[in-house]
Amino acid sequence: MIDTIAMGIPKVFQMQRGRCFPLPTYDLSDPNRVEVTIFGKSINESYSRLLYARPDLPMDIVYLLDKVQKHEEVTREQAARLHELKLVEGRYPQLSITNSLAAETGQEVTYTRSKGLNEEACKSLILQMLSETGPASRAKIAALLDDLLPAGLCDRQKSKRVSNLLTKMKNVDRTVDNDGVVGKAARWRAI
Repeated sequence: MIDTIAMGIPKVFQMQRGRCFPLPTYDLSDPNRVEVTIFGKSINESYSRLLYARPDLPMDIVYLLDKVQKHEEVTREQAARLHELKLVEGRYPQLSITNSLAAETGQEVTYTRSKGLNEEACKSLILQMLSETGPASRAKIAALLDDLLPAGLCDRQKSKRVSNLLTKMKNVDRTVDNDGVVGKAARWRAI
């Protein structure tokens, strides 16, 4: 279908890159057959904008960024290389494009939403809720912050982030306290 003197695969990669579409995915799990998925639309707008803004990127870097946009696994070494080039940020394996790249590609809003509110903004919001509505459970505080925490976090990570935040507010900042009950049943109040 696309083989032209052993240059078909690189040619398809270049064509997809030129269109700023995701790169083809090859399934080689069956030794007697090759399955190719060619995407005809964007998966991640920031990836497409990045390719428009940075046409000079080497193909191996484009390939790694393609894997990041498809949420496919990249090695720690590959992630480190993307970090060195300042193309992605975040902890491995949850990677996203950098803030400078977001600005370069017009993705400031998406970038800021994916990063979530900073710690001080979350603390301020918690204090506002506790001051205005009175004591609240950790579940209600977590619900308040759910859409405001980084988009790449799973539910368990968000829960841990809220727990760490409340502990810091209690023990370091001394701005909140609980009713002495340990765990999820605790009710938090502003001091």
